Amino acid sequence: MRRSLYLQKVLGTDEEQLKDYSPVFHADKIKANVMLILGSKDRRVPEINSEVLAEKLSKAGNEPFYLQYAQAGHGMYDESDKKEMHQDLINFLDTNFE
Repeated sequence: MRRSLYLQKVLGTDEEQLKDYSPVFHADKIKANVMLILGSKDRRVPEINSEVLAEKLSKAGNEPFYLQYAQAGHGMYDESDKKEMHQDLINFLDTNFE
């Protein structure tokens, strides 16, 4: 089954309902600090998704912690990228959860 057909089957096609599910349309209501991690070569989740959410959060006064990895896809396989991402994740959690 093609990805787009699968997503239509799982999520439906009702535009209003899809907007209700999407954090992009509710960024102004998100009060928690947000960490976004993306791989530029991700074929499942396009970069634009993270970019738009980051922009909406920033406009709402909630600047996200944004990590982007040029060589990563939907998973991360480069050891130095993994090490950096894990350290940044630990720092984010230490800063945001006491």
